[in-house]
Amino acid sequence: LQENGLELNLKTHFKWSLLYLEHKADFMATIRNYVFTSDSPVPKDLQPALLKKAFTAISFGARQSGSGWLDSSGNWNNPALVDIIKNKDDRRRFLSDQSVQGFIKEQNTLDDYIFDAFKKYNPLQSKESFLQTDSGRLNKSKVMAYLYQHDETSVMDIVRLAAQSKGRAPIANVHDAIFFKTR
Repeated sequence: LQENGLELNLKTHFKWSLLYLEHKADFMATIRNYVFTSDSPVPKDLQPALLKKAFTAISFGARQSGSGWLDSSGNWNNPALVDIIKNKDDRRRFLSDQSVQGFIKEQNTLDDYIFDAFKKYNPLQSKESFLQTDSGRLNKSKVMAYLYQHDETSVMDIVRLAAQSKGRAPIANVHDAIFFKTR
């Protein structure tokens, strides 16, 4: 906020993200009531999990479009939100909700800031081919995935070190989970 000359008030600029983080149960219940109307085919017990998946997908840059595409191998792909909220009417209500739109806008603002900072502070790494499109342009989605994965690994390294300092050796590491022989 300071770098962009904005008022240093998170609640002003990230109202919906803070509601999601600080009052998740109420936030999700309100959206659930709006999205999954009485005519929704989605069972009530599945609705919270779908909303959680949808917000996670948005946090990782999921597209709002409802149209799929053919990849270079000829396979059909749907946007994440289409695969998560399969009912078209439920998905339309979800994506038109004011709080969801606000959350998406805020997440995009954060992603733009992180991407711009990456380009500014990592000019050499920005030239890596695995972070670029086929035409050689830096790809925001690839950069964001790269940053998330590397930061996640760093955090998991800290957790493993903390466990080892308590005499606990992990028996398996899977993505963002660590398994131990005993609890």
